[in-house]
Amino acid sequence: MPEHILETARWWAEFQPGTKRKNLLEVHPEPSIVPATADADVALTKLQRLADDEYDKAHERNDEVSRVAWSRRCENAKKLALIAACRVNHEQPIIFRNLFLDSIGTVFGEDRDIAAKTTPPQSWNVKPATRR
Repeated sequence: MPEHILETARWWAEFQPGTKRKNLLEVHPEPSIVPATADADVALTKLQRLADDEYDKAHERNDEVSRVAWSRRCENAKKLALIAACRVNHEQPIIFRNLFLDSIGTVFGEDRDIAAKTTPPQSWNVKPATRR
């Protein structure tokens, strides 16, 4: 296995946010704030607005399934972008626009019916993820 992969795995294995203690009930991790670039913030704002609009439309139709899906869409994209940022640089992660847009494509691709009904604006240059 390549040494850089082993080094990264060791880093994560030894990573202990907060105070090291033996009993997990006593652990109080200190959260890290992962910054996003300005253009990633713009993309996030656009997705939040889109998700809010679609949530409202689903509410008007009494479509509970779509409401639940749209209520989580933005959070799921943010989580995936955070994971991608940690993969790119685990010590100093930063969410860049391309990482966020890739995560949007993944989130839209996970539910093809909703993605087909409402795709991101063309100005985002986002393509839904394809299953492999």
